[in-house]
Amino acid sequence: MLAGVGMTLGLVSVCPGRQAPGRSRTASRAPRDPEAARRQKRGLAIAAASIVALIGVPLVLSLTGVVEITANFVGNALGVLLIALTVGVFGWLLSSPGWTPRERKRFVAIGLLFLAAAMFWSAYDRPARRSLCSPIAAPTTASSATPTHRVGSNP
Repeated sequence: MLAGVGMTLGLVSVCPGRQAPGRSRTASRAPRDPEAARRQKRGLAIAAASIVALIGVPLVLSLTGVVEITANFVGNALGVLLIALTVGVFGWLLSSPGWTPRERKRFVAIGLLFLAAAMFWSAYDRPARRSLCSPIAAPTTASSATPTHRVGSNP
């Protein structure tokens, strides 16, 4: 809560001196070049098809009985999607032209720090287990506290 108060105070201290956005910020940014407009429409069509596929394929597989969609399945699928998206974005940025060798080295350092932070938080967020590192032992199973019914069904 204290962080939220601090962020609000920061916004209040910065915003009074700002002007309203001019006409240039609200003007349409449609490309004037027909080739650029075609590329933009193609990108939008690919994004829409990807969203439909990400929702439609699991839905069809669930309705046909091939895959049972559970909370565990959704969590694992989103984890795989997040890893693939992260690797894709870092790969795309690293392989894009226009980077100087110095900027590439800095970008690799940012990637390594990102990986280290992800590894730390994934280890930190795990529940405690009985080990030499953990003085407080947590229960090894949470079956009594975990609901076992599927979404949409009655328990």
